Amino acid sequence: MKLLIDQACFGFMGIEQLPDDDLIQLHKDLERAEDCMRDGVSFEDAGLLRSRYG
Repeated sequence: MKLLIDQACFGFMGIEQLPDDDLIQLHKDLERAEDCMRDGVSFEDAGLLRSRYG
């Protein structure tokens, strides 16, 4: 999950600086990540991880 947060915050000083739309998307991604962990689906297969930040 930290990887998803780090990925969303790339280029910002912290989560507090995320624009509202990015923060909302991060929240949705984290909820989806919880579902993935519960269902045994990798973050990669769910499309939650970018190939690289930025």
